Amino acid sequence: MNRRLIILSLALVPLLYNGNMVAQKPTLPSFEQALALYNQQFYIVAQKDFVMIEQSLGNDQPIKKGEAAGYALLCHIALGYTDLENLLEAYIENYPYSTLISEIWFRLANHLFASELYEKALHYYNKCSFSSFDQEKRAEIAFKAGYSAFKAQELHQAELFLSQVFLQKIRRYDIPATYYLAYIRYINRDFTQAIEGFSKTTRDVRFAGVAPYYIIQSRFLLKQYQQVVSEGEELYNRSQGEEKRVLARILTESFFELNRLEDALRYLDAYQKNSKNISREDNYLAGMIHYAQKRYGEAIPFFEETGQVLDSLGQNAHYYLGETYIHTKDKLSALNSFRIASSLDFDPVITEDAFFNYAKLSFDLNNHIGSFNTYMERYPNTQKATEIQSYIADAYLLNKDYRSALTALSAIKNPDPVVLGKLQRASFLRGMQLVGAGSYREAEILFNQAINTSGNLLGINVLATYWKAESLFRSNRYQESIDTWNNFLSICPSNFASTERRMALYHIAYAHFQGSNWALAEQYFANYLSGGNPQTRTYYADAQNRLGDCAFMSKAYSKAIDYYALAMEKNGLLSDYSLFQMALSQGLIFQQSKKIATLQQLINTYPSGPFAVPASFELGRTLVQTGAYSSAEAIFNTLIKRDDATQFYSKTLIELGLIWVNLKKPEKALGYYKQVLEGFPETPEAENALAGIENIYMEQNNAQGYFDYIARLGIDSRKSADEKEQMLFNAGEQLFILGSHHEALKSLRSLLQQYPNGARSTQSHFYIAESLRLTGKEEEAADEYLTVMRTATGSFAEQATLHYARISYRLEKYDEAARGYESLAEIAKLDNNLTEAEIGKSRSYFKEQLYDQTILQTEKTLKGKGLSQAVIQELTYIKGKSHLALGQREQALAIFQKLSNEVYTSMGAESAYLLIQDAYNAGNFAKAEEYIYALSDSDSPQHYWIALSFIILGDIYADQNEIVQALATYQSLLDEYKPEKPDNIHDIVRLRIEKYNTQLKKK
Repeated sequence: MNRRLIILSLALVPLLYNGNMVAQKPTLPSFEQALALYNQQFYIVAQKDFVMIEQSLGNDQPIKKGEAAGYALLCHIALGYTDLENLLEAYIENYPYSTLISEIWFRLANHLFASELYEKALHYYNKCSFSSFDQEKRAEIAFKAGYSAFKAQELHQAELFLSQVFLQKIRRYDIPATYYLAYIRYINRDFTQAIEGFSKTTRDVRFAGVAPYYIIQSRFLLKQYQQVVSEGEELYNRSQGEEKRVLARILTESFFELNRLEDALRYLDAYQKNSKNISREDNYLAGMIHYAQKRYGEAIPFFEETGQVLDSLGQNAHYYLGETYIHTKDKLSALNSFRIASSLDFDPVITEDAFFNYAKLSFDLNNHIGSFNTYMERYPNTQKATEIQSYIADAYLLNKDYRSALTALSAIKNPDPVVLGKLQRASFLRGMQLVGAGSYREAEILFNQAINTSGNLLGINVLATYWKAESLFRSNRYQESIDTWNNFLSICPSNFASTERRMALYHIAYAHFQGSNWALAEQYFANYLSGGNPQTRTYYADAQNRLGDCAFMSKAYSKAIDYYALAMEKNGLLSDYSLFQMALSQGLIFQQSKKIATLQQLINTYPSGPFAVPASFELGRTLVQTGAYSSAEAIFNTLIKRDDATQFYSKTLIELGLIWVNLKKPEKALGYYKQVLEGFPETPEAENALAGIENIYMEQNNAQGYFDYIARLGIDSRKSADEKEQMLFNAGEQLFILGSHHEALKSLRSLLQQYPNGARSTQSHFYIAESLRLTGKEEEAADEYLTVMRTATGSFAEQATLHYARISYRLEKYDEAARGYESLAEIAKLDNNLTEAEIGKSRSYFKEQLYDQTILQTEKTLKGKGLSQAVIQELTYIKGKSHLALGQREQALAIFQKLSNEVYTSMGAESAYLLIQDAYNAGNFAKAEEYIYALSDSDSPQHYWIALSFIILGDIYADQNEIVQALATYQSLLDEYKPEKPDNIHDIVRLRIEKYNTQLKKK
């Protein structure tokens, strides 16, 4: 029987068992026949045969029974029956030692694999023992198990299985295994191995269409940008759809990284045209490409879109957005972008650099140092500390804010020679500012700092020594000033500071003069004068007079007369002081007629001068001494009628009394003496008057009349200590009231030497303070006012505190001024003083850069009543500047907008300038120009602020690359701007001219 007939007969076997047929006992198939059917893939028939065989065997034949059941299960698997896994579990339970179990696992795994149930397939592949299979099946298991693991995301296991494929020497699975191994390495970012694997699959039709894409992506992720563009462009040209779009994105970034920006932009355009939804990453890349091409305006919207989410990418976007705004001259927007980038911590390097840029802009825009301080607190080990402080200092130096520049420079820990030079220069210039304010003690400290700073600026060192000596002299430290001026002369080169060298001699002479060292004073005044007539005639004439004074004090009166005459001769005109001193000298050598003639010449030449009254009195006294009583009486009678001679009134009455004593008319003399005693009992002349009255009564033998007279007046020759103190105080007070402040100082200081803690000591200190203030000795006056503040109450305390605060503010001691005004606000009874205290606090807080306090204080002060319009404007301005310094630009600009309506005032013009600066900083050049021309056309007398605004106009031209026009604008300022007093305009302009001329030369 041939094979076909056998198969047919086997296929008909089931029909023999039809119920309608004759019942016969079926023939039991043999195991070999069933296995043959199985091997020939007749799984239905084979399955039934194996079932019959299994059922026919008893339990005494477990092995054969298990084999039959196993093949029946394999048939089930081949036929794709359901519930296979449960059947398998039941089989294993019944036949745990069956040799078919591995084969069953393998077949079930393949079945599940074909059904794409990869996790279940992997489960059974893992159960298969390699040793149970031949190489062909081992290769199949390795690949399919690897692929199943790959699909089940078990990549490590997949890699292990796929690697086994190559060990079986069966080539059928090598290329697929290579591809998926490459893909796994791609997923694991082992791009080098991935490229190697993908490259082996590019000729296989199954993978030729996809492997090149993964190779390009791997090269891209390895940053092999040159190879990406070399291989990628060809691939791009033959690609379609999504692959083409993705390649455009890869090529865009690769060309960008290679700085081939035009190519990057070309592929970026292609990518965007084929993309419905642009990702944030895509926007960021687009922004970076435009940024790199300096197309800053086009970059901005892409960075803005990316920065809407504040993640790592958003931080980068805001950082570059800040950089982009800087390039578009919109500093205000840049400030905000850097602020956002610095508030995020995804990239610490960007966070720090963004904060640095934010701090720098805050300082540039608001002159606010707080952000820099915060930066250095946050990054205490920053390498930028010196750069920051130098940057701040340079800005302050340019604006002549030497006080703030010193603060910045002093914070530099390891200053280099350049920084030390700036520190030396700033110390000197701040000292000069304080000299101008009369704050000599603070100035001396700064001149010392300039001298002791090793900045190697010889000129500064020399001049600082000179002005240190000047400050010591002004502080009444005469010997120290002499030593310092001598040091100045020893270190000053002969060809340097000729004016200062000459003036040093003059000042040394004066210091010796103040120390009553007449011989040395005369020597130095002579040395000063030997240099010839200087340009300042006042100093020359003064030195000549001081020579006369030295001779006068040394009692060399004839020499003094010659000096005074020479002073008038060299000066080219008469001098009331020289004439007066000459007359006194003449009188002391008994040249009375010459003295009288000199005094008359003085009175006739200077009838209203400061020496007219003393000269008239001295002339009257001299006439009395020469016996010309009638002429003397006429002069004295005229003198007591002069309003400007009140301080000589009691002295004149004494002299009139003396005339009548000499004329033997005691009753008339007595009348004059009694006027003094009764009208001016507390003056020194009262003692002389009392002595004259006593003499007259005694010559008349009328002692009782004298005693009755003094008893009636309540006068007792025995004065108590308190009474004596009172008399001395009254004398000093009277001198103060009469305006004789120098004499009042001598009198009251003498009183305090005798009664340092007396009942009148506080009032004496007050009058001393007032006299010092009125004679220009403000530092000493402040000391005295402070003494009064500590002991006095009532009006003396209030007035002392008021003047102490005012002086401290003028001396630029703003912290002391603030404390003074705070004290005044607590004790003031007078409304105007209370108002001044509130205003003074606002000013002092602002000068001390206490901006939060300033804002609160100005708001409080502005609520007060009776403020002048000028004060309201000033306080509003201070408030606006404080908001600006704190970075609160909206509040500040609202204030400046209002103030700018008053451009005729300095604060109004500055407010207009700040609006110009704000428009410029926002990159709104058109608006800035509009404001500039409006200020220029306003006819405001505030030329400084107009000049600054034209510097901004030049900057606008420069920013628009109109360098020639910018230079012309700067040059016109240099040529035409003529300040009334030195300022920083020319310095700023020269720096810009130098900068842009250098740029033109480079071009």
